[in-house]
Amino acid sequence: MELVFPSVVELLLLEETQLLKKCKIQNTIGTGKGGQKRNKTKNAVRVIFFSVNSVDSISVTSSKYRSKQENLTSAWRKLKIKIAVTKNSQLTRMSQQEISLVCKQHLKSYFLDEKIKINSKNFFYPLLLAVIFDCFFLLQKDLKKVAEFLGVTFSQLQKFILKDKNLVEVLKN
Repeated sequence: MELVFPSVVELLLLEETQLLKKCKIQNTIGTGKGGQKRNKTKNAVRVIFFSVNSVDSISVTSSKYRSKQENLTSAWRKLKIKIAVTKNSQLTRMSQQEISLVCKQHLKSYFLDEKIKINSKNFFYPLLLAVIFDCFFLLQKDLKKVAEFLGVTFSQLQKFILKDKNLVEVLKN
């Protein structure tokens, strides 16, 4: 039986409930400031995504909010971003043709006047990070080629990357 690895694009286009069905969710007691309620209720959330063979996993936590649902939504966003910028042997990355198709179908409206205009809370933000991440490695880590491929200026791409600490950290290595 041949294992079929999930595509990064497929995972990033899943709605919150669909992606969380593929994950293990643990509720824990939050730590730190927040008073009695924070230290007594299990509102902090850890979400663990297991890939096909359950060897590689991607884990995120959120305890920023007092509400369990808000922490779950926050963890879901963090998980999507981590999936977007993680080199996991169990996830199928995008080819140049797939990147072009994804850009045309989902990201076209965020590349305006050679700039990248998207809010980090936007549903497609992790997909854009995955596109930049995959372009970076497909084009031999040359940011000028990535900018040209995406149709944005080099300086705009640099500014966008520097705004996201996850992307900066991954592209440094």
